[in-house]
Amino acid sequence: MQQGPEQVGVSCSIEQGCLVGVCGRPGSGKATLLKLIGQVLAPDEGSIFIPPHLRTLHAPLTMEILDDTIANNLFFGVRSRKEARYAKDLKKHILDRGWRICERLKFPARLMSLAQDLTTDTSEMIGTLSQSDRKLIQLARAFIFDPEILVIHSPTIFLPDDEQR
Repeated sequence: MQQGPEQVGVSCSIEQGCLVGVCGRPGSGKATLLKLIGQVLAPDEGSIFIPPHLRTLHAPLTMEILDDTIANNLFFGVRSRKEARYAKDLKKHILDRGWRICERLKFPARLMSLAQDLTTDTSEMIGTLSQSDRKLIQLARAFIFDPEILVIHSPTIFLPDDEQR
């Protein structure tokens, strides 16, 4: 990682089930480290070993929302794994798990209502979503995908102060 003119090395092992936070000064390499762990970047030197059987998901700072229904956004990764073209084609227990995740993330009633409407095309209103709605959708999509390794960059940015816990 680059920190000014010096290289700073990182060496660690993280046991399964651990929650790890990365903090530091601006420009100290936090985002680069997360991208390396999330396999978005390859290291210039050294190595990062993540067993190949573990699914890794990197949720970046930017919140990518597909021009589609909210439900199709939320269940994007699960749809790919289950070979379902639309969220409405997923099994009830998968959808129920997703709705529970949305409830735990405290989706506002309006956003939850849009999410649970599996058939109405909401693509025109996607652009009108607030930054906090977009962040909630991104977080829910990551938790619904349920990877073994989840790397989230600034998970609470754009969320109201009372929800940043």
